[in-house]
Amino acid sequence: MTAAAWWQPVRIVEVPQEILWLGVLGRPGRSVIPTMIAFGLVLGRWWRPTLLLAAIVWPVILIADGLMDVGAGLLTAAGLGALNAAVGILLHQAVLGLTRLGRRFTTR
Repeated sequence: MTAAAWWQPVRIVEVPQEILWLGVLGRPGRSVIPTMIAFGLVLGRWWRPTLLLAAIVWPVILIADGLMDVGAGLLTAAGLGALNAAVGILLHQAVLGLTRLGRRFTTR
């Protein structure tokens, strides 16, 4: 085994392929959770419609990606999608609040 260069990723733990999550639209090895966090981060200014839309879009992504079938688990998936988007919304709102606070102190 050769040593990896500084720019090459080093695998610390071997993870079986069955455990790795499928990404959005079937790209293996990528997590789908950051999709909804980024969704909330980008649209966090309008947090109420974003949460509602996240609860609708997340199950659609999971079904389109083949990770879930239509069933009772989609209600839980909708809640988790909204929760993931809420993390992004909170980050967006925190940056927005810090920006407003910074403007208040620089204008005086």
